[in-house]
Amino acid sequence: MTDRQQRTIPKTGPEAREKRRDPNAPKKPRSAYTLFLKDHSEQVNREHAALSFRERSTILGQLWTEVGPAVQEECAQKAQDDRQRYDTEMKAYQAR
Repeated sequence: MTDRQQRTIPKTGPEAREKRRDPNAPKKPRSAYTLFLKDHSEQVNREHAALSFRERSTILGQLWTEVGPAVQEECAQKAQDDRQRYDTEMKAYQAR
């Protein structure tokens, strides 16, 4: 079989039964780390525009480990708030 023929064969098994995400479902909650990335990635991208995505990600990971516990706790609190938002929206979504 050629590579092209393999792509046209319909999926069977667990892949075929894979559920599609409902677009009306609430978005998953973000973790403390992803909230930190959201806040700091633009600055790192501006300062290190010439670096690859992998190198910038490494810098962001180092920043996360180097920031004080106060910043990490702040992000953890935001993540907890986001989790509460998700739980509330999910209850409302499932009640429909």
